[in-house]
Amino acid sequence: MEILMWTNKYGSCFYAARTPEELEASAREIVKQLVDEGWIFAVTDRDNTPEEAEAVALSKEEVAALPEILRTRVERVRESVRRRQEEHAQVNAQFELAEKLVRGEKTTRTAWELLQQRHGGEYEEYDLEWVIVPEL
Repeated sequence: MEILMWTNKYGSCFYAARTPEELEASAREIVKQLVDEGWIFAVTDRDNTPEEAEAVALSKEEVAALPEILRTRVERVRESVRRRQEEHAQVNAQFELAEKLVRGEKTTRTAWELLQQRHGGEYEEYDLEWVIVPEL
């Protein structure tokens, strides 16, 4: 029999995974727990600092006209803002998917796919294990 072993900060839990349907139901249960405990959450982007706001407001032409040392700084700041916004969008998309899965709504992705995406996170690991159950 195959089981899903989910390991987090506090220990390991074992879930049935004999069929694809059982695996998905177990993964959905784990996702629900992660949402309930706040491990999957939405984030709100903070306002840009004055330096970030100024850098983002500049046009490409204005950036190109800056002295090299300033241009390099502005480009770094703009890239940092872009990465932060992209990371927040990914986190929020993951939260929205998790919420839909918990509510049982149809989605294009499964709970199992969501767990696979989170695999290797700071406190989360999973493994599919084969176990032999002796007959009684």
